[in-house]
Amino acid sequence: MSPVVLQITDTETNGFNERQHSLLSLASLKVVSEVDGDRLSLHVRDSFVRYYLPVEPLRLDAVRVNGLSQDVLMERRAGQSWPLHAVDDAEAMIAFAAGF
Repeated sequence: MSPVVLQITDTETNGFNERQHSLLSLASLKVVSEVDGDRLSLHVRDSFVRYYLPVEPLRLDAVRVNGLSQDVLMERRAGQSWPLHAVDDAEAMIAFAAGF
């Protein structure tokens, strides 16, 4: 069987309405799966992990679900040069997704 290339993505948001609530984190893996007999192997080829600040005020109900308080977001962003807001990082996201 030929290897299968997958992209697995997880997001955390500041609510459920994509027009009103910001993306807070995006994690995406490019994975190649190979089957050898009855053994499945997964190999991570690339990853994209970013944390962003919301454009709107951080919603406490979202923090209770995703654990991404202002302090946690700032800690995970420390030392990184990512844009503050996900909306300003769309080109990097698209480039990662397109680079299979």
